[in-house]
Amino acid sequence: MVLVGVALYFGSLYFSRETRVEGQVIPPSGMPLNNEVWIVSDFRDLSAGIAEDLTEERAPLMQEIQERQDHVTRAQADIALREERIRLLNEQIEENKQELATIGKKARDATQQIWDGPGVELDTEYDQKLHDLQKAIADRAKSLKLDYQPDDTYNSPEVWANAYRLALYGVTTGVDSVKEHEWLGDQMQQWRNFLKTLDQRKEDLRQQAEQLKVAPAAKIADLNAKIEELQHRVDSTESEEDPIKAELQQAQADLAQAQAADAGLDDKYYKQLDELPRENIIKHIPVSANGRFSWVEDENSFAEGEQDHYYWIFSRATRADGRQYWALGRFAVEKDRTIELLIEPDSFVSTKAILRPNLSPDEQAQ
Repeated sequence: MVLVGVALYFGSLYFSRETRVEGQVIPPSGMPLNNEVWIVSDFRDLSAGIAEDLTEERAPLMQEIQERQDHVTRAQADIALREERIRLLNEQIEENKQELATIGKKARDATQQIWDGPGVELDTEYDQKLHDLQKAIADRAKSLKLDYQPDDTYNSPEVWANAYRLALYGVTTGVDSVKEHEWLGDQMQQWRNFLKTLDQRKEDLRQQAEQLKVAPAAKIADLNAKIEELQHRVDSTESEEDPIKAELQQAQADLAQAQAADAGLDDKYYKQLDELPRENIIKHIPVSANGRFSWVEDENSFAEGEQDHYYWIFSRATRADGRQYWALGRFAVEKDRTIELLIEPDSFVSTKAILRPNLSPDEQAQ
C-alpha cells in the first residue's frame, strides 16, 4: 500500500558551491505545522502493515458489530410492530367508547323528551285540575255564603273539602246540607278518579321511558364485549413487548460494548502509526513560522563519481481536534546544486485515511 503520493514541486535547479535544498511547506487551511520536517527512511510498507493488521483484527469485530446491529434492528422492528398494533387497537377501543357514549346520549335524550313533552303536559293538566277544584269549592262556598276558611298553608283538596264540611255545620237555614255533602263527595270522587288515571298515564310514561333506556342494551353489551376483548389484546401485546424491550436493551448494550471495543482498536493502531515517522528519522530540519526550511547536504556524503542522492521528506500538520495530516514524498538532490521544494496543502493526507483506506472520503475527513 502506498502511504501517500505527495506532489513535491521542484522550482529552480541551479549550480552553487554547495548541495542545498530550499523548501516551503503550506499546510491545509487552519492547521499549524510541526516545527520540523524530517528526512526519513521509506516507511510506507510499515504503515501499510499496520493498516492491514488493523483490518485483520477488526474483521471479526466488525462482523460482531453488524450482527449486534442487526439484532437491535430486529428488536426495534418487533417493538414498532407491536406499538402500531397497540395504537390501532386503542383506536378501535376509542371508537367503540364513542359509539357507546353516542348511544347513551340518544337514549337519555329520547327519555328526556318524554318527560319534557307528555310528562310536562301531565303536570300542567294536574295543576289545572287542582286549580279548577279549588276554585269550584271556593266559588260554591261563596255563593252559599258559607263561612269557608281553608288553611292556605296546605294546597290540598282534602284540606279544602274539610273546610267546606266544617262550614256546612254552621248553616241554620237556606242551605241543604245533605245536597251539599253529596255535591262535595261527587267533586272529590271526580278528583280521585282523575288521580287514578293520572297515575296510570305517568306509569305508562315511565314504562315508555324505561323501554327507550333498555332498547340499546344488546348493542351496549356487544360494544362492551368488544372493548373488553380489544383491551385484552392490548394487554397481551404489551406483555409481549416486555421481554422484547429487555432484549433490545441488552442488544443495545452489547452493540455499544462492541463499538467501544472497535473505537479502542483504532486508538491502539493510531499510537503505532503515529510513532512510525519518528522511528524512521534520518535528519531533523527546522521549519520557520512561515513554513520555510533549508538544508545543506554534507559534501562528504557523495562517493567518488556520485552526483545525486534520493531522500524521503516528511511533514506533519495537526487539526484542531488532534487528527494528524501527513505529507511524505521522494526527491533527489544533485551535487553542488540547489533545489527548491514546495509541499502544498493537497499533499497532506489524514492518518485516518492511511489507517482506514476503505472508508469513504467523507468518513476519512471526520
